[in-house]
Amino acid sequence: MKGDLKLLTSTIYHKGKFLLENELMPPEKSCSFCLSENRMKVANIQKNPDVYLYECLQCHAVSASRMPFKEVLDLYYSSYYDKNRSQVTAGNIDQFAKHLYNGFSKHLSQGDTFSILDFGGGNGSIAYALAKDYLLKSYKNVSIAVIDYAGIKESDIPTISLKQYQSLSQIDGEEFNLIIASAILEHIPYPEADIRKLFALLKENGLFYARTPYILPFYSLLQRLGVQIDFTFPAHLHDLGPKFWNKTVNKLYDNYKFRTLRSGPSMVETSFHQDFVRALVAHLFKWPWYLFRDFYGYIGGWEAFIIKSELVSAYDK
Repeated sequence: MKGDLKLLTSTIYHKGKFLLENELMPPEKSCSFCLSENRMKVANIQKNPDVYLYECLQCHAVSASRMPFKEVLDLYYSSYYDKNRSQVTAGNIDQFAKHLYNGFSKHLSQGDTFSILDFGGGNGSIAYALAKDYLLKSYKNVSIAVIDYAGIKESDIPTISLKQYQSLSQIDGEEFNLIIASAILEHIPYPEADIRKLFALLKENGLFYARTPYILPFYSLLQRLGVQIDFTFPAHLHDLGPKFWNKTVNKLYDNYKFRTLRSGPSMVETSFHQDFVRALVAHLFKWPWYLFRDFYGYIGGWEAFIIKSELVSAYDK
């Protein structure tokens, strides 16, 4: 917000930027995820020109009322990886890989090749660590496709291959055992088509992981207390919490059944080594959710582990 003191930021990986009128598209009339026009204004994230957050009352996605023009976002992200040496939004890559494996391990079986699509995965370090430390115990080969602008990690293990794509549209004729969409969906102005394609690219019994910000309860509370918090717009365009992930998947993305294996507070992205105080505060805020569940929302981030199961028949519909 122009002229306001931003005392807090919602993430260490991005900072907000005030956008001028000519950098913003006209106000959106419908939800960016389900296209419903049944929405409710819930917060203001920029003044003059105003940008609001609207919650969709159908799928419960929370999105900015005005999206940046593509060239504005391209410029905003042009130097992002210059500042982020690890090129992934996770403080401890090995710990994150273990977290993913633990979430899906009961649904893995031995085989020849395991394929991963790391959507917005930076240089692919998380997928690579997952393959090297865990998947090679059960599979002979692991192939990793990474969609991002960063240069990808080079494999030093012959049975792990990495290939880079610049966009999801370049993926054609492939299916994957696992798709990772960690800290990416909130950056896409209109993600509805991308999410549909991601689910379509999953093999039957394929696994899907998503991690998204869920800071609206924090943001609303601090605004009421007179504390300014940087929503990190235009980096964060959407806020996707439990109502979205727990109630939306089967409603929006049909033809297959999708079963949620786990849906809850995301792993803390900041390691204690990286920022001890921030990591400690994040852990302390997430902990009460395990006692109070739906009655507690001061979490900061959400994650969902999902499995794609059998085709839905016309009779089932």
